[in-house]
This record gives sequence, C-alpha cells and structure tokens, in this order.
Amino acid sequence: EPDEGVLADFQALGVRIVLCSAADGRGLDELRAVLTGKQSVLAGASGVGKSTLINALVPGAEAATAAVRLKDQRGRHTTTAAVVYDLPGGGMVIDTPGLRELGIGIGPAELTWYFPEFEPLAARCRFRDCTHSHEPDCAVQQAAENGEILPRRYDSYLRILDTLDER
Repeated sequence: EPDEGVLADFQALGVRIVLCSAADGRGLDELRAVLTGKQSVLAGASGVGKSTLINALVPGAEAATAAVRLKDQRGRHTTTAAVVYDLPGGGMVIDTPGLRELGIGIGPAELTWYFPEFEPLAARCRFRDCTHSHEPDCAVQQAAENGEILPRRYDSYLRILDTLDER
C-alpha cells in the first residue's frame, strides 16, 4: 500500500497522483488516459514495477521483469537501457533502468531543479552555489527549520545529495 504521507506531500505540491496496480488492474485505465497522446517516462528505483506496468499498458511489449528477492524484498535490476514503447492510443512511454543504475548525470548543483519548491527560496541564499545542506544564511535550510518546506522533502533532498557527493 502507498505511504499516505508521501502521497500527501506530493499532492500538496500539485503533483497528480494515479494509484495503479499491474497485478490487479486497478487504476490502469486512468493511467492510460493520462499517458495517451503524450511522451512520458517511467522512472524510479529498481524493482518497483516500471516494466511490469509497461507490460500491462502496451500489448505485446514483453519488457523483462523479475520477481522481488525473498531475502530483502527488494527488486532486481532487469532493465539495462531506456526503451521506448508506443502506446496503443497514441503517444509513447519510456521504460528506464532504476534511477541509481541509470546514472542520471546530475550533480549537486542541479539537484534543486528536481525540488521546485526550493527555487524561490534558493534565490535568497547568501551563496549562489549553495547546496542547501550546511552553508550559512541558506534560505532553504531556514525554510525547512520553519516548516515552510515539507520535512520529508528536505530530508529526501539531503539523502540524494549525499549519494551524489559519494560519486
């Protein structure tokens, strides 16, 4: 089941949420309607079901899938390159490898692009190259401390930033 807190965080940011399941078909018609006529990308961690959704949405797609490992309940890395699939009603959807494996090619400076709620705040930071993690007079950190930014989003930003710094 989805994490209601995470869903609420994204809904508060104006993100449209489509709950769906390739296993039982729930929400697939709504997802098809959202994707039809558009160019879309399925992105996420390895093993979350991106390729399984492709198989449910695109007849004959035959995207490779694998069962979740019993040992740790984590998905297996089966998609090794981005693949474009044409949708039956028009449009296309791209199936991607897990984000960690994809090597999305962003550095710490670009990470804030993926957190649009940071943008108006970042302009008020003391340093133009602020990473919003440790610098003095950082408006993003101050907003996180004051509750102007959702704590889960700021924590997520910091975790991702740490992984980018490790590369």
